[in-house]
Amino acid sequence: MRHIPTLIGAGLVAAATASAIAVGVGGAQAPADQTLTFVERTVPAADVFADVPPLSKTLASGGDTYLFRNDVLGATGAAKVGSHEARCTYLKATPRGIGSRLICDGVYTLQDGTIAATTAFTFTQHPKIDFVVTGGSGAYEGAQGSGTLTYRPGKNNPLADTTIHLLP
Repeated sequence: MRHIPTLIGAGLVAAATASAIAVGVGGAQAPADQTLTFVERTVPAADVFADVPPLSKTLASGGDTYLFRNDVLGATGAAKVGSHEARCTYLKATPRGIGSRLICDGVYTLQDGTIAATTAFTFTQHPKIDFVVTGGSGAYEGAQGSGTLTYRPGKNNPLADTTIHLLP
């Protein structure tokens, strides 16, 4: 079950350091759009699975919740620049995970603030998860926008590429 929640790192939702930020040019009176890019790496020891009735040691079911933390690395994947913590709840679970439906909300904690995000998605073999930026703090206060988290191929690959587009 670890692979499913790792792919959720949906959930969710994203940010990076100044060295990983590409800033678009905006008009004189409007702040600029920002595109943040980084790499996420799963932290297996940080996973928590909460099983609600009907209880099962091997299968997830609707209502079960998964908590996780990913390290957020700069765009090159070299240095840690923050963390991504999220909570995902199964709306529908399948025995092997593929086809499971989840809803997730999470927070990216970076050096200059936080970015909050949410998503609902159906788990696939090599997921690309789209999410909505719902707010932030510090440098990201009032943030709005969207993002994509794409897990890299390969069995048990702990890396994902994340892009967040913040609106002005």
